[in-house]
Amino acid sequence: MNLRRFTTSLYPNVFIFALIFSVDAFAVTTLKLAHVAHPTSSIGIGAQRFADNLHYITEGQMAVEIVPRGVFGGIPDTFVQMQTGGVDMQTIDLMAISLLNQGHEFKVLVTPYLFRDQQHLRSFVSSELFSDLMDPVRKETGIRYLNLVAERSPRVVSTTNTAVKNVTDLKGVKIRVPPHPVFIAVFKAWGANPTPVKPTDMYMALKSGMVDGEDNGVMNLVAGSNTQVIKHFTPINWLRMGVAAWISERRWQSFSQQERDWVNAAAKLSSEQAASSYDDELATAMRKLTEFGITVHEPEMAGFMSITDTIVQQFEGQDWSTGLVKKIQDLP
Repeated sequence: MNLRRFTTSLYPNVFIFALIFSVDAFAVTTLKLAHVAHPTSSIGIGAQRFADNLHYITEGQMAVEIVPRGVFGGIPDTFVQMQTGGVDMQTIDLMAISLLNQGHEFKVLVTPYLFRDQQHLRSFVSSELFSDLMDPVRKETGIRYLNLVAERSPRVVSTTNTAVKNVTDLKGVKIRVPPHPVFIAVFKAWGANPTPVKPTDMYMALKSGMVDGEDNGVMNLVAGSNTQVIKHFTPINWLRMGVAAWISERRWQSFSQQERDWVNAAAKLSSEQAASSYDDELATAMRKLTEFGITVHEPEMAGFMSITDTIVQQFEGQDWSTGLVKKIQDLP
């Protein structure tokens, strides 16, 4: 915005201020970000966090239009929209890129008990190993990873009627899982009946009895309506994950260097905020379970953890490279 001062011959002692607005001053670069979840979920919170930070860092010169609840279809559909130009960005779990054929190496992230804790996950996404795995995915898919913009609470088992205290309690229980081959294999190995259901249909699936429970984290559970039907919660903490921000490479290449720096800075700040608030958010969510009348069961972990080698033997060398699990586990 340019401010200029004018005087006139009619009123020589009076200053008339005119605001002259340049078109460039109001040119806002807007990114369309789609995701499949509720706005209050970890995925939705990550999207909003990134949008707020980008607006702050650019002083409004870049903005994000968020389209939630799977308007553009499921996760793979939204990735396709990013490749064809219908959508610029998506926030979704890091392992979701493995739903694309070119991202198959990232199926390894669904290995049960791959990460010791959340810090181990953060070490992985900051590692050279991660960069080496992700770079060819970007080149082959046209989808660029930016950073983690939210952190998921560990995935657990929560059910409507069945109290799950050990792995035998899962036998025959219909558990909603994402449509991912390793997820399905994990729950089959535990004796459950894994049933893929879209996130937007999960509440009705639980309420109607189509499924008996869900595989999710406590933060997402207490943020949604599923607490109305879930009665039992078992913290087996079998999978640790973060919500990543992904951007179309085509859109990225259209940015100026300053815009790229801004987007990277917003993603980095979002990641730092997510990590610093994680422990408090997790503790708050666990306390809310009691408020909702949900019973927390202490699991016998040995039975759940015993399937890790089985899953590795089933998928390693086919869906991901031989030795990749050990490389990740050995990271500090």
